[in-house]
Amino acid sequence: MKTNLLLKRFLIAFLFFAVSTVTWAFEVNGIYYSINKDPQTHVEINEVTVVPGNTMYTTNWYSGNVIIPASVIYERKTYKVVCIGPEAFNTCPDLSSVSIPSSVVKIYNNAFYKCTGLTSITIPGSVKDIGSSAFYHCI
Repeated sequence: MKTNLLLKRFLIAFLFFAVSTVTWAFEVNGIYYSINKDPQTHVEINEVTVVPGNTMYTTNWYSGNVIIPASVIYERKTYKVVCIGPEAFNTCPDLSSVSIPSSVVKIYNNAFYKCTGLTSITIPGSVKDIGSSAFYHCI
């Protein structure tokens, strides 16, 4: 059963990366991130995007109060958190609050889709773009 869950997580991560401009995903303190690349040169930049931590949107991965940091350290390198990726918190009904740092400039489509338990979210003025249906089916 655990092997099956790991395989599903691997497949969703692979599909996400195959169609995006990211090169790698990693976890820090329960939040998953992808390392961004320059879309023209494909060179890694010191910025990351929050990505889904759930598997095929059937496991409610993120829950409770989530505080997204302004930066994370991975393999002795510091990355600035700049985006909340598409469907990053998709279908997390047990997610109750989210605090987004001022380093974030974009919230992608369906980022908080079906987060029915979400009662509080802090969106800083630095966020200049919120994708369609970012909060669809949130109460």
